[in-house]
Amino acid sequence: MGMFFTATDGELLERIAQGDSTAFQDFYKRYQKSVLGYAIRLMGDRMRGEDITQEVWLKVVRFAHQFSGEKAKSWVMQIVRTTALNEFRKKDFALDDSGESAEQVEDVHHESIE
Repeated sequence: MGMFFTATDGELLERIAQGDSTAFQDFYKRYQKSVLGYAIRLMGDRMRGEDITQEVWLKVVRFAHQFSGEKAKSWVMQIVRTTALNEFRKKDFALDDSGESAEQVEDVHHESIE
């Protein structure tokens, strides 16, 4: 057995910004359940939650260089929330084929998007 070193979230994000896939895997393992659970709760549906979760992880990689030392979990959850809101806005402005009403969107987010 080798020595086990646990990197901080900030260190992992710094390494992710430099293209370190192992750091991404470690960060992903650390937050995957929280991200998915929050996404499902916001979207109201597991499949839609999983869809935006994929987008969230791409954004984590793309924007890791912008992480500025705040709590990483809060930073990632803000990405989840913003991604979910953007998805609802896209659906709201598109011809809605999901049958979801504006009231349902408001219930999920506890705010009006109109």
